[in-house]
Amino acid sequence: MENKGLQTSQSKYSMNETVRHFEDILAHNEATLFAKIDHSHNAAQAGLKLRNTIVFIFGAPHIGTLLMQENQQIAIDLPSKVLIWEDEDDTVWVTRNRTSWLTARHEMKGTIASEKLEKKIHKMVQEITVSNK
Repeated sequence: MENKGLQTSQSKYSMNETVRHFEDILAHNEATLFAKIDHSHNAAQAGLKLRNTIVFIFGAPHIGTLLMQENQQIAIDLPSKVLIWEDEDDTVWVTRNRTSWLTARHEMKGTIASEKLEKKIHKMVQEITVSNK
């Protein structure tokens, strides 16, 4: 499923397992986890209901910095983000921005850094999803 630069793929696992596996993948890939935002928990604290919705904000400065050196405005979209969420049928999904969409948004040429970032995130997400077209 793709929409406006987003890529969404079904997880192989339950919500808790998907989150745990993604945390392990980040550690294995030596990515810096800057934040893990549990929107459903925050909603509950505000007295509201929201299906499981967690955003991971992570990066690798040795890649992201190269992109920012080309166009600093891409920093508004960095570090990278992955959304893990559960729909009304309890199916777990993983959504991310396509790097090609981000670079197009910032009128950047495809570079080795953008290709490296795309391959890295694609590989990490592919490890927890059924298919990643």
